[in-house]
Amino acid sequence: MNFNEIKRKIKNLEIQGANRVALAGILALTKKNRPNEILKLRPTEPALRNLVRFVTKDPKKNFPVAVHYMKEMKKRIAINGAKLIRNNSKIFTHCHSGSVIAVLKEVKKKNITVYCTESRPRFQGRMTAKELTNFGIKTIHFVDSAAETYLKECDLVLLGADSVEGAVRKVVFNKIGSMNIAMIAHYYRKPVYHVTSLLKYDYDRKTEMEFRDIKEIWERPPKKVKIMNPAFDAVPFKFIKGIVCEQGIFKPKKYAKRARKLIKNEAYLL
Repeated sequence: MNFNEIKRKIKNLEIQGANRVALAGILALTKKNRPNEILKLRPTEPALRNLVRFVTKDPKKNFPVAVHYMKEMKKRIAINGAKLIRNNSKIFTHCHSGSVIAVLKEVKKKNITVYCTESRPRFQGRMTAKELTNFGIKTIHFVDSAAETYLKECDLVLLGADSVEGAVRKVVFNKIGSMNIAMIAHYYRKPVYHVTSLLKYDYDRKTEMEFRDIKEIWERPPKKVKIMNPAFDAVPFKFIKGIVCEQGIFKPKKYAKRARKLIKNEAYLL
């Protein structure tokens, strides 16, 4: 793919998942070193921003370093996350997260059952369901509004993360509906873990809310109906048992401390 093709696929959501977007973004820099054009495509994703900031300094030298980090990072996250899951566990998840999928794949021999939402309006949960069944994992799929019905049957919740904001506000941003799930889990005393890289940390800015095309909700609504289509919501640290990352499983504040050190020092050699 050339620079413009990569831009188009990122903009049109043909490339899904923050890690895949970050890899595509830094690949584009090896074609043309125009970081601002890449960053404005997904302004809410810190993994893209943090890696672009690193790679743009010397694309030829830093691109392979960043790619190697991303590959090793995913393996380590999977191994760390697997420690949370016992045999015959029932696990609840929402939307589609490559990091969550990696953890679940790591424990597929533990006879787990995964409960996953549709994740409307773009139905990313269907991607999750397809991938899990391809790995031979028992999967139960349902509409988002049935979250409470099935979450109370589960042992724990694994969610991805689009960004972790620990400086301005202490929250994790993820697919819209994540806060609802966290509150239901809190009510039923089910632990919530976000599975993500240290690269997802926003250490110096407030995450902007992203609103997507209203046609995803309703193609031709009545003229007097105002349609809202927020992409994310924010889960406060107090609802989160821990964050699974490449360096281990930490309370959110400790995760933030480690992430800040990694990103500021650009310590991406693994």
